[in-house]
Amino acid sequence: MKLICIICPMGCELKIKQEESIKITGHLCPRGKQYALDEITDPKRVYTGNIRLQGGELPVISYKTSTMRKADLDHLKQVSGSLKLSAPIRLGDILYQDDKMTITATRTIERT
Repeated sequence: MKLICIICPMGCELKIKQEESIKITGHLCPRGKQYALDEITDPKRVYTGNIRLQGGELPVISYKTSTMRKADLDHLKQVSGSLKLSAPIRLGDILYQDDKMTITATRTIERT
């Protein structure tokens, strides 16, 4: 398996071999090795999307999540689909938070 490290601007091409143990090569720093290990054992992502909004200038509010486990994506879909939000909402407002993620507004929506 090959990955390009995104931790720093170097963009090291990492090679991963999984046999009895995991062997990672191609990294120029320890952060690249840790990135590859995390990516194959428990990948994490920041997700973006929209949640329905009542009483606002727009019908939806855009959001981003905190860095969360890729395995928790179904939880995010369930939560974002069931939230009932009302305007006004400010940029940076926390729309939802639990032990798996934090959902934060990425713009301001005023009440109509």
